[in-house]
Amino acid sequence: MQDISKFFIYTRGRTGSTAVIDEINKHPDITCWQELFIALSSDAMMESFYQRHGVRFSDYEIKMHWRPTFELWSRQFRKVHMLNSVFYLENRMPRTSAGMVRRYLEETSQIELEMRKKAVGFKLLQNQADVARGFFRILKESGYKAIYLERVNVVKRVISGIIANRRKTYNAKNYQSSDDVYTIDMAEFKSLVDIEINAVNMEKRMLEKNGFEILYVTYEEFLEDRKGFYTQIFDFIGVDNVLPDETEFSIMIPSVSDVVENYEELKECVKAMGYERMLA
Repeated sequence: MQDISKFFIYTRGRTGSTAVIDEINKHPDITCWQELFIALSSDAMMESFYQRHGVRFSDYEIKMHWRPTFELWSRQFRKVHMLNSVFYLENRMPRTSAGMVRRYLEETSQIELEMRKKAVGFKLLQNQADVARGFFRILKESGYKAIYLERVNVVKRVISGIIANRRKTYNAKNYQSSDDVYTIDMAEFKSLVDIEINAVNMEKRMLEKNGFEILYVTYEEFLEDRKGFYTQIFDFIGVDNVLPDETEFSIMIPSVSDVVENYEELKECVKAMGYERMLA
């Protein structure tokens, strides 16, 4: 039987990943899901459907091709918790969370193969790997390649995260910014910059330790040279190099100075940290 190329895009918040994955999914030979392992409580639309329809997925008000997230899919099966393992009691189903993850990934690949896709992938954040022990080992053994998407400008990444949390708006299509401005706490900002730098380094080491075939790409490359950015990705995945249509997802903060009330204080703080060029 023909095989399908499998990959995941490992990243952190505020890296442009929603826009990137939306564009990759426009490639005719690829299905790329946003977050298959997101917690149901973090997906308001899916949680609303689940509360109304349970696991009668055919009743969900979705007309496009879609895949239930892992947590939603696994709720079809009765389960009990014992110690640190989850045992699924449905006949012919795996008995552990790890087994269920394997089954879910196999089904996902098979569905896309039957739809004549040549590659399937999804976005993954670090906290989403907690669904099963040995999650990254499962991905490696299942034949997944890793694409690590980094936003090198950690200053703007952290500011974007702070503002998004204040706005309670994280991604939007054709976003129209308001005139609202926000005060940045400098101690919080400096702490978050350090946390993000350390987290990126840890995640890269983890991928390498697990032996993945890895492609490193950056959000800055995406903004500056879309063609070159996607040439790398599609060559790595093993599909034809077809430049996808541009996304409708918006850049949420075109200018930092327009949304940060204490911008001058921020400039001085960033300069003292040695990152002045990142605020330009």
